[in-house]
Amino acid sequence: MTLGQAKRFYEQDLKKYQLENNEEFLTWLKKSIDEGYNCFLDLEQIQELINYISYWYEMKYPERELEKSDGIINLEFQDINKISDIMTIRQLLYRLPHDQLCLMECGYRAKGWGRKPIFQKGKETGHESIIFMEIGKKIIKPDKIEASYFLISANHYTGKVFLDQELGKYIDKELILDELLNVLSNNYKDELDLNKLKENVYNHNYDIELRKNF
Repeated sequence: MTLGQAKRFYEQDLKKYQLENNEEFLTWLKKSIDEGYNCFLDLEQIQELINYISYWYEMKYPERELEKSDGIINLEFQDINKISDIMTIRQLLYRLPHDQLCLMECGYRAKGWGRKPIFQKGKETGHESIIFMEIGKKIIKPDKIEASYFLISANHYTGKVFLDQELGKYIDKELILDELLNVLSNNYKDELDLNKLKENVYNHNYDIELRKNF
């Protein structure tokens, strides 16, 4: 990107990224929340995130760096090392507050959280973040002693569901949460209460949409 292109880009998008003036975004956000989206950042926090990302890229690609693309060399700063290669996305995420980081990563979220050990060749090599939630049973057989719900767990980032004995009564392969919701809704909606699973998938999809919209 040349200096001229950068200036035109920032001038064109200035109002779009001032959320209080972006009627299209505000309308979308209000409609999403009215429909049940649990947005865990308020408008001020979203604006802070946008401002920080903007500042990050201004630091990563300063005007004098862009000037070089137009053949303009500032002799006073020839000794300055280029830092754009080390200002990676990982470095950016590392510096964000927790809630803003969660939005940028757009992991699946639920009230139940934990960590699951990772094994390779029988040896524990690390951990992965997981979420878990209840699936209620609408039909309880009176002649059997059984719980009114069972728990499902999934990887926080990928949504991959861990297939266990109870869930294996309804599916025969590992799915992500979105796929699981489709299968259970199509085949077991009269037997299972899927409200928490629906809430999880709905919030995840709208987190992604929110990230795209700003």
